[in-house]
Amino acid sequence: MARALVVADDLTGAMDSGHEFAARGFESVLELGGENGKIARDVCVVDTDSRSASAEKAARAVETAIEAYPAEVLYKKIDSTLRGNLVPEIDAAIATSGADLIVFAPAFPATGRTTTEGTHLVDGAPVTEAFDGTNGLASANLPTLLTDSTYPIVECSIEELKRGPEAIRELLSGVERPAIVACDASEEDHLDTIARAAAAVDGDVLYVGSAGLARHVRLPESRSTNDEPTGSAPSNSESEKSERAGTEKVLTVAGSANPRTIEQVTALPADWVIGLDAARAVVDPEAAGAAAGSQAIERLSDGKPAVVTSAPDGGAIERARDTGQAAGEREEVGERIERALAAVAETVYAEDPPESLFLTGGASAVRVLRELDARGIHLEGGAIERGVPVGRVVGGRADGVVLVTKAGGFGTERTIANCLARLRQGTIDHE
Repeated sequence: MARALVVADDLTGAMDSGHEFAARGFESVLELGGENGKIARDVCVVDTDSRSASAEKAARAVETAIEAYPAEVLYKKIDSTLRGNLVPEIDAAIATSGADLIVFAPAFPATGRTTTEGTHLVDGAPVTEAFDGTNGLASANLPTLLTDSTYPIVECSIEELKRGPEAIRELLSGVERPAIVACDASEEDHLDTIARAAAAVDGDVLYVGSAGLARHVRLPESRSTNDEPTGSAPSNSESEKSERAGTEKVLTVAGSANPRTIEQVTALPADWVIGLDAARAVVDPEAAGAAAGSQAIERLSDGKPAVVTSAPDGGAIERARDTGQAAGEREEVGERIERALAAVAETVYAEDPPESLFLTGGASAVRVLRELDARGIHLEGGAIERGVPVGRVVGGRADGVVLVTKAGGFGTERTIANCLARLRQGTIDHE
C-alpha cells in the first residue's frame, strides 16, 4: 500500500502536486498505466484525465482510481482556478474512500491563487475574472461552488487560521461529520496550519486542494502537529540548484490555449516556434501533426529548440472550430488538435529523439505521453520554478527522457523561455 495517493483531473496538475511530495524526499511516481503494472513508490499519483469529461464519467474515474490504488492518505487534487468537475469528483472521492472530514483548500499562493473570506482569487482578482473570464465559473465563492455537494459545508477563515494549528485542530474535531471544511488561505503559513491541524485529528481525512496544500500534507509516521513531514521539510529558503548534463535537443509541445501560455510562446524567438495548422488538424490530425513534426526535426537539427504550439495567436483555436463546423466534423475540435500534437511527438521520436521534453496543457500532455507508450513519470523533486516540476519518463520510446510540465495558466511571460534555457544548461532547482 502506498503512503499517499494523489488523484488529479489532468496531467500537469498531477505533476505539480506529486512534485510537492517528491521535493520532500518521498519516492513519487505518476502512473500512466500499461501492461507492466504498477510502479513501486511512496506516493502514487494518478491522472484521471477527467477535467472535460461529463460529471458521471468524472466521478466514475475518481472511484476507479481510489479503488485501484489503496493508500494511507488520500489527496484529491483540483485545479487551482477551480475548473473541471469540482463537486462530482469531490463527492465521489468522499463516498469511495469513506472519509468523514474533508479539508478543502484550493489556494496556491506561490502562483497567485489565494482565498479570502470564501472568495477564490487569481493575482488578487476573483477567479471568475481570470484569463479574461474564460474558465466558465458562475461564482468565485467556495461555499456557493460547493452548494450541490451531498455534504454540508463549514467555513474556516484566515482570522481563525491565525490562531494556530491547535485552534484549527479543535475546530476540525468539533465539526459534525461528514462535512467539507472550506478554508481560506493567502499565505504558505495558512496552508501549513491547515495541514498540521488535519494531521492531528481523529478519523479519516480527505485532503482536497491544488499543489499548494500538497506541499504541507503530513504522511504517516509524522502525524504530530509538532513534527515536519517525513523527508526534507518545506522551506522558504532559496532553492538549491543541481547540475546535470545540458541537452542540445529540447522538444516543446504547447497544447494550451490559455492567454498566459500564448503570451509565453509569443515571447520566444520566432525561429523557435512552429504553429500547428489547427484548421488542417481538424480535417486530418495525423497529417497536420506530421507536417509540424518535420519542421520540429529541422529546428532540432539546426541546434535550436523546437516549440510546437496549437495556438500561435489568440484566434487559432476559433479558426479551427470554424473549420470543424463547416466540415460537419462530429469529433471535438480539441480532441483532434490533441491527436495532431501527439503525432508531432511520434514523428520527432521516430526520426531523432530529443533528450528533453517540455509539455504545457494537461490534456495534450497526456496524449503525447501515451503516444510514446510511457508507463509513468518518476518525479525527481526538482523544478524550474514553483508549479513547473521536473521528472523522467518511465518506459516506452521516451524512457529516461527529462520531462518538464507546466499548467497552461501558470508562470510569467518568461516562464517557457526560462524552462528551455535551464533544460539546455542542465540546471534544475531542488526545493
